[in-house]
Amino acid sequence: MNLQVQGFDLPLKHRFTIAHQSREVQETLIVRLEDEGLYGLGESTTNPFYGITLDNMQEALEKFKPILLGGGWTTPAELWELGKEVFQSNPFAQCALDLAAWDLYTKKQGKKLYEYLGLNPAQIPTTNFTIGIDTVEKMCAKLKEVDWPIYKIKLGTAHDLEIVRELRKHTRSSENSESTPGPSSAWMPTVPGLWSKPSPILRSWPLLVSNLSSNLWQKTT
Repeated sequence: MNLQVQGFDLPLKHRFTIAHQSREVQETLIVRLEDEGLYGLGESTTNPFYGITLDNMQEALEKFKPILLGGGWTTPAELWELGKEVFQSNPFAQCALDLAAWDLYTKKQGKKLYEYLGLNPAQIPTTNFTIGIDTVEKMCAKLKEVDWPIYKIKLGTAHDLEIVRELRKHTRSSENSESTPGPSSAWMPTVPGLWSKPSPILRSWPLLVSNLSSNLWQKTT
């Protein structure tokens, strides 16, 4: 078995901005796991919010390499268990390796991953298309570039309600269009006594979505 890792800089079509960072290039680590003439591929992106870099992902994988090549596993699930301690502080690296392990494992079984898991690609849940923070005009333009049933709107500015209201105008023509807020830890709860100290709004997500849905995002008839 052989392990190879390589970093890539993936240029983005648009500058992508969220509440706590902005980028035009996404650093990405590709993991290649080879065995018996076959190979599996996995990937993970860097993330400054969680302190994940190309260097520390590569370091974690290099540290785990003796265990990986030691032959103490036969399935990706067993490999995952073996890596829990080494990857405790870098789950991003473990994710990349896990993807490569599953890709390789199912190729050895002569199946695609979805076939091995008994899934039907035609029945998988629809994911969302994310719109990064920008001027309202540019966010509307990005939304119009891709006709998609679900949009995730990144927020965290002083005019979030204006953004949501304006973008919503451009989705009401479709009865199947939905929007999801993505504050990326930028919003804080304002309900007195809800917690003893400020916490990310993600902890009050059901309350947030219920409130916004009833006030802003009701579909027109």
